[in-house]
Amino acid sequence: MVQNKLNKVEQQLKPGLETITWENSAEIDKFTKSCHKIISELSDTVNKLKIFVGKIDSIFKEWLKPENMLFQKPSQINEADAVSTRFIAYYDQERSKMANKVKDISNLSEVQTALKSAVNNLSSFKETDEWKNYQHYINKLVLDGSKELIFQNLLHLSNCLDPSLPPFCSVKLLLEDRNIVFRPAFKDGEDGKTIKSMILEWINSFLNLSTLFRIRVDMGMGDYMIEVMEDFKIQEIVYRLYNEVNELSKESDSKMNSFGDFKMLWEKDFEESFQQFLKDNTVVPTPTPEQLERQERIDKIFNEVNPNPITKNIVEYTPSKEVFDDKINEYKEKLKRVQNMAQTVKVRWIEVDFTEFKSELTKIIENWIEKYKLFFKKNSSVKLENIKNFMDRVENDNINKPKDTTNEEDKKKFFGLLENIRDMDLLYPKIIELIPSIKGELEILKKHTNTENEDDPYNIEEKDTDSEEQRLIHQTEDIEKNIVELKKKVETANEDISELIDKEKENFRELKKNFEQNVEDFRKEFLNRAPKTLEIR
Repeated sequence: MVQNKLNKVEQQLKPGLETITWENSAEIDKFTKSCHKIISELSDTVNKLKIFVGKIDSIFKEWLKPENMLFQKPSQINEADAVSTRFIAYYDQERSKMANKVKDISNLSEVQTALKSAVNNLSSFKETDEWKNYQHYINKLVLDGSKELIFQNLLHLSNCLDPSLPPFCSVKLLLEDRNIVFRPAFKDGEDGKTIKSMILEWINSFLNLSTLFRIRVDMGMGDYMIEVMEDFKIQEIVYRLYNEVNELSKESDSKMNSFGDFKMLWEKDFEESFQQFLKDNTVVPTPTPEQLERQERIDKIFNEVNPNPITKNIVEYTPSKEVFDDKINEYKEKLKRVQNMAQTVKVRWIEVDFTEFKSELTKIIENWIEKYKLFFKKNSSVKLENIKNFMDRVENDNINKPKDTTNEEDKKKFFGLLENIRDMDLLYPKIIELIPSIKGELEILKKHTNTENEDDPYNIEEKDTDSEEQRLIHQTEDIEKNIVELKKKVETANEDISELIDKEKENFRELKKNFEQNVEDFRKEFLNRAPKTLEIR
């Protein structure tokens, strides 16, 4: 570009080589002054061109310093949203500064100013091959610097995402609407904000540095995006980062799938699951002919309006106490596993916070255990209450045995006693059948109520004697003895009123006979008074 200026320098030096001699000192002074001037002008132009190239080099060197990388890795663990917000703010701020620095580089104004003294006509010179070659030279410096800037920032990001390093970003594992989710999600999110989208945003931000130079040096328009995207080094590091996204997705899926054993706890409705448990594990014994006959008699006496006093409001047949025990132990084992979970787990460069998930899952499991226990408590309590009420009724009516049935009050007592004798005969087998199930339910309930004190066996023994379950077990044992005694009393009462029963039978037969006689007398009287043409058949 300074060839014309060099040619002038040669022309200026020519007299000194050919015509000027030492004898002509005046000519020598004039010659040296003119040579010094033109060489100084050339040197000044070359220095300015060198300074411009150095300026480009120094700008990129400054941007490539490790401390000036655009991804600033947090010094401590931050929530994902905070990491993303911080990156965007810092990136936008620094990119704006970069854009201001490249303005003078892209339009070559400094070079053009420097060349004014080196070329005769700058406008004409800008059409020459020399100028175009220089533009390509500067363009290559800018393009190579831009590629290296983008590559180093991508490489720095890749190094920050090294899974062997401590995590710097946190994600929460939560239970929401009967689903287990990461917040933010790793790859699929309703609002589009995911860890995957965050990484892709970082990658795209660095690739977008290719548009820092809004005007290409060689073309005066466009940017360097195509050249950057076709660069093999950049393609390789982008591929490495995309692979990190895929590995992160795989490990997050694996972590999510590791809770498969607990899935039914938050996905299934308890009542539906419990009823299925009862259905799958309840064995209803095959009744004997005698039991079928008794049940047929019971069904004729008791109905929805007058329910069976022993089986009303209870689940008559349930799984064995061992099956219930195993099921509750299964939930307690799950509860222990949840409680022993770490509060945080590292998934590559991300720390997953289990705190809220553990708390919610603990509540769910405890709730399931309590519902099983509540079923036991309610079913056993109602069974006991039904039997006690029945025994109290029988006991009270058994005391008030009438001596005869001459008045309505005694007759009412008599028929009430007969009803109790009948009900005791029919329901006693069912009471005897239910008592072991009540004891079994209470034993399991007591066992799983006292487990919180299992580290202190003496405390357990002391609390056993005071527990509500133990008191109910004692009541059940008392009922087991008393029902046998009450059955004997009822049988004795039946014997005591046998004469009264026979007498009442005789009275009934006499009443029936009198009724039949009255019907016959009415018939005869009616026929005597009826018209002769009326035929009665």
